[in-house]
Amino acid sequence: MPKANEWSIIKILAWTESYFKDHSIDSPRLTAEMLLAYCLGIKRLDLYLQHDRPLQKNELSYFKALIKRRIQNEPTAYIIGEKGFFDSDFKVASGVLIPRPDTETIVEQALTVLNARQKDFKPKTVLELGTGSGAIIISLAKAAPDHLYFASDISVTALATAKKNAEIILSKTIKDKIIFFVGDWFSSFKKKNAI
Repeated sequence: MPKANEWSIIKILAWTESYFKDHSIDSPRLTAEMLLAYCLGIKRLDLYLQHDRPLQKNELSYFKALIKRRIQNEPTAYIIGEKGFFDSDFKVASGVLIPRPDTETIVEQALTVLNARQKDFKPKTVLELGTGSGAIIISLAKAAPDHLYFASDISVTALATAKKNAEIILSKTIKDKIIFFVGDWFSSFKKKNAI
């Protein structure tokens, strides 16, 4: 690993990309960019706008720690604490499934159904079992706020994360249209488990 003040942002990105390739890390350049931007508290674009900026000793130490975590196969989303999904950034943590890009097609298909307006429009009720971070239900509520939403998960940690995401991403009016329940699949509807 290079020493502080010897390496600019662009040089450390190149080194990290190569290091990640050597350790079979998926998307090595993207991963390096995401971790370095997180480490420096800047956007990925700013890495290139500030490409010749040298890293300070404390920044280099912190970045090295992030690299070690990724080499040990900790997902990048857990390291930085969030994952982009649909058109929002969702908080994630260990114990909460990371939203997957291919799941966005579920949101798109559901929106097709929800947005199909008939003459006598009636709001629909949407249920998501195993909501995890809330990525699907929150994305649906944000894009189609005229409906009522229910989200269930057996994990209290996951539900707390989903509720936090709803508070961050949605306005109060829309957030209040999602009812979160603790439970294992349909069991949450057999007793009063709303949180």
